[in-house]
Amino acid sequence: MGNSGIQETLQKIKEGDEAFLKTLYAQNREAFINWMLRRYHCDEDDAKEAYQRAFSILYFNVKEGKVTELTSSVETYLFGIGKNVMKRIFRQNSRETVSLDHIIGHQTDELNYYEKEEKHHQKELVKQMLDKIGDPCKSVLLMYYFHRYSMESIAQRMGYKTESVAKKKKFLCLKKLKEMVEQ
Repeated sequence: MGNSGIQETLQKIKEGDEAFLKTLYAQNREAFINWMLRRYHCDEDDAKEAYQRAFSILYFNVKEGKVTELTSSVETYLFGIGKNVMKRIFRQNSRETVSLDHIIGHQTDELNYYEKEEKHHQKELVKQMLDKIGDPCKSVLLMYYFHRYSMESIAQRMGYKTESVAKKKKFLCLKKLKEMVEQ
């Protein structure tokens, strides 16, 4: 979901679009609960309670204007809230003593999860933008930035007369991509 998609989602939440909220709630519920069960080894009731609380916090943070934009997806933000909610549930329940190793292990797992999510999100955005920009720009940018081809090699592969023609094409493609991002 691009930045405009995230903004649209935030706007629908702020407006209290009931049908949209029900869909958003249902879309994320199962993945969130499964994540909670895996990460925290909690029981299902705690995972369900954490989701309800996390979704409510998301809703009120957006509704009250505390959150007006996100650098990641709504789902990643929701999972981040869930992490804090689960910590509160554990403190409230104080059922079991958790070892320091257990806590450190989970924090590392969570950081890895969020880093992977953020990288995946960024890769998806880049992929969407390259698909949108189309060829020849897509091919030139992929060859240069992802495959590390020289400008000379790009010129040969794309059938450009000289290396400087390939450089100019890359420059124009980057300019076009920047304009698309700013829209």
